[in-house]
Amino acid sequence: MLGDDSRRLIKWAARKAPVAVDLKRFPSLFQLQMSDLTMVRRRAFIDNIRIARFAGSAIGDLVECGTWRGGMSAAMAWAMPGRHSVLFDSFQGLPDAKPIDGATALHWSKEVRDYENCRADEAWARVAMERVRQSDYEILKGWFADTVPRWAQMQRPIAVLRLDGDWYDSTLICLEHLWPLVSPGGVVIVDDYYTWDGCSRAVHDYLSRLSAPERVAQSRHGVAYLVRK
Repeated sequence: MLGDDSRRLIKWAARKAPVAVDLKRFPSLFQLQMSDLTMVRRRAFIDNIRIARFAGSAIGDLVECGTWRGGMSAAMAWAMPGRHSVLFDSFQGLPDAKPIDGATALHWSKEVRDYENCRADEAWARVAMERVRQSDYEILKGWFADTVPRWAQMQRPIAVLRLDGDWYDSTLICLEHLWPLVSPGGVVIVDDYYTWDGCSRAVHDYLSRLSAPERVAQSRHGVAYLVRK
């Protein structure tokens, strides 16, 4: 249930919503409309949208694990209209990093913790979807260990899976439950593959366990992704 403050926030922010969407204008349009709703820098932001559109012929939902304020989920929904969006986030910030995540991650987790430890109010995710006039979405609030397996039981196909859980455990649990649901030709975007050791380790551990044929590709501006075979 949304409180009065959250409703006012959504109403205020929706005034920035674009009236019409022109795919040729999405780089400038989305930097203007979503810059306060995402931590992703402009060039990588654009790459994410382009990569998501690789899955245009794949069947399924648009799923993001780790949404923060929902800007990237909204961007994908705008770029691939007519699909159901699923937004997973604790909305409590990140859990503590573990040794498997690497020394840099441990330092960040203990000393830095910027963006309020990546915490955001759930209302912002609704703001993001409202700005792009999207109503076909669900927000699953809670830790991935609780929400992801439960949702996966429905066996809904996934066209785009974007992983932004940062750490090893968070990334692995999403892969274990959601990778099998990604349709052939679907894409998996791994936000922190080049940032945190634990994230990349989880990807390689999982793919090795399956003897999977997929390989990690890199966009022009450093976004890691895989195309499901």
